[in-house]
Amino acid sequence: MAKKEKKLSEHSSEELRVKYEEACRDLFNLKNEYRLNRQLKKPHLLNYTKKQIARILTFAKIKQSQETKGEIK
Repeated sequence: MAKKEKKLSEHSSEELRVKYEEACRDLFNLKNEYRLNRQLKKPHLLNYTKKQIARILTFAKIKQSQETKGEIK
């Protein structure tokens, strides 16, 4: 069985940073594939990856504000 992934809100700041880097790398690779071939096998992944990056940044900002206020969970 596959291990169920935690929700973004349950990740630590460091884990969110790692996920952000992976998502940015994925987006970069998708854009390069499109530039080289002028087509993508799964074009929906561009929008999905951009939205995932936005979600990660949102939760990272929430975590950062909680840490500065002293509300660490």
